[in-house]
Amino acid sequence: MRKPVELDGIKTLYSSALADFMTKRSTNLQPVLFLNLIQKVPEVAWLLVEEFAEYINTGLLTYRQIQACVMLSAICKAQFKGSESEHADLVTTVQKSLNKALSNVLENTSSSKPKFVREILVAVQQFSVFAHRSSNEPPNLSQLVSSLEKMKATFKTPVFIASVVQNSINAALNQEIKNKRKRKRGKKDRR
Repeated sequence: MRKPVELDGIKTLYSSALADFMTKRSTNLQPVLFLNLIQKVPEVAWLLVEEFAEYINTGLLTYRQIQACVMLSAICKAQFKGSESEHADLVTTVQKSLNKALSNVLENTSSSKPKFVREILVAVQQFSVFAHRSSNEPPNLSQLVSSLEKMKATFKTPVFIASVVQNSINAALNQEIKNKRKRKRGKKDRR
């Protein structure tokens, strides 16, 4: 995504506001500021997506981490206008952050708050749809699928959480199958 000069300044402003919101206990900022940015100016929000993903793991309070999940889910629904290589880099970075968050939940099952777990799963689901929707080449989400399978086996989850986990797994796997079929059809057409 080419960044005009104005976007750099706006990104810097929102980045520092996001850092303030995510890392300071006493802040006057509200998550609606960032959700409005995502809705109204997704070009700028896409510049912050790696930060949204990172704050899932490093946000000061569980509430802030939940908000980072909500923001990541919201931006994954927006249209991405960057290049294939930028998309691939984003997918790799965000997948690492989500994988780390899932691993942290698995390691600390007793202290993980159900709402946080739910929002991570929703973010994973939205991310897997985005990752496949915005790419010509299907991304490798096998690490996420593996973490989700472990989570499903580890937790005695409520029905809703279990269904979100299963939907996240299915979304990633179904998209992989569709992409394999497209590649096969493309090879046949070239012959």
